[in-house]
Amino acid sequence: MALGGYSFLDKLSQAQARHLYEQGATFLLLNLPPKSIFGIDTNSWEIGDKFKGVKMIPSGVHFIFCQSIGREGCTGPVIGFFHVFKPKELLVKEWDIKAEIFSSKEFSEIDLNPIRTDLRLYEPCLAPYPYDNLKTWVSLTNHVTDLSLAKIGINGAISAFDIAEFSKGETKEGCIKFSHIPLPSISKGASPIDITRAHIDRSHILLDCLKNNYQDNCTSLFGEIQCSFLLFVYGHIYEGFEQWRRLVELLCSCDQALVTSSQLYSHFITILHFQLNTIPVEFLLTNDQSSKVITEQNIFLVPVLNNLFLNLKESSVCSELKDRADRFKSMLIHKFKWNFEVTEEDMPVIVNLGKL
Repeated sequence: MALGGYSFLDKLSQAQARHLYEQGATFLLLNLPPKSIFGIDTNSWEIGDKFKGVKMIPSGVHFIFCQSIGREGCTGPVIGFFHVFKPKELLVKEWDIKAEIFSSKEFSEIDLNPIRTDLRLYEPCLAPYPYDNLKTWVSLTNHVTDLSLAKIGINGAISAFDIAEFSKGETKEGCIKFSHIPLPSISKGASPIDITRAHIDRSHILLDCLKNNYQDNCTSLFGEIQCSFLLFVYGHIYEGFEQWRRLVELLCSCDQALVTSSQLYSHFITILHFQLNTIPVEFLLTNDQSSKVITEQNIFLVPVLNNLFLNLKESSVCSELKDRADRFKSMLIHKFKWNFEVTEEDMPVIVNLGKL
C-alpha cells in the first residue's frame, strides 16, 4: 500500500527491502477514519479506508501525528507524539473517533503477542516508511533523544489544545515544560555602559543556562532547539515557536561565547541551516493564518541573524566557523532574499556618559 512515491525503495533489491522490513519497526494505528490526515516526520497524507499504519520504520526518534476531518470537511487540530523506536519494535495505538484524539489505551505484551503473530495479515494495509525524506528528518532530530524529550515533559500525545489548557492552570499528559530563558539582569546602580553591554552580549546568560538548565550538556540544549522547532512546524504548537525564538535570540546575542564556545556555535549554525533550509518558502509568502505566525519569525530572524553574522565577522573565531556561517548566510539570501547588509546606523553604540 503506497501513500506516495517511494523512489528509494524502488531501487532496493529484494534482499535489501527484506532487511529493512525485518529490522524496521512497525506502527499499527486502529480506527483512524478514512480521509483523515496521517503524518510521520516530515510526511503527511490523506488516508484511504484500508490504512492501518506504517512498516519498515528506521530506529530512532519519530513524530507521528493525525488530523481528523469533520463532516463539513473542516480539519481538526494536529494531535501528535514523539516516539523513539527500537529495531523490530511493534507500537500499537487506537484512535478515539468520538474525542478525535489518540486513545489512552495501553497495549501490554500480552495484547501485542497475537498481533505480532498475525502481523503479516496487516501487511497490505501498512505503508512503507518514506525513506526518501529520512536524511532530512535525521538532520532535524540528530540531537533529540528520549532524555531530551523527557526533560521538556513530552511523554504522550500533544496538541495546541493541551497547551492552551495548561496555560489556564491545568496539568495533564502532553504539557510541555520548556526551559526558562532569563532576560538580561541589570543590577541596581549599573552604569549605562554596563546596561548596554548586558543587552548586546548575553554570553553570561548562555553560560548560566547551560549550567542550570542543561547541566553543561550542549546536546541537551540542541535537543530543545530542535524539539521546539518541530513542535511548531509539524505540531502547529505556537509555544514551540516562542521557545525556539528565545533560544535563537539568546545564542545570536553573544559575543564572548563565540570565541570560548566555538564548537557549540558550529553545531548551532548547522542546526539552523537545516531548519531554515527545510521550512517551506510558502510559510513566509502566503497570507493565511499559519503564515502570519511565520512572518513574525521572519521579522525577528533577520536582525537577530544579522547580529550573529556581524559578531562572527569581527571576532577572532577560527576560519572554519566563519566559513560555515558564510555558507548559511548564502543559503538564506538565496532562499528568502533576505538582506544582511549592515549600515553604520544599524551598528550598536555603547555610550560612555563620563566623556559627555
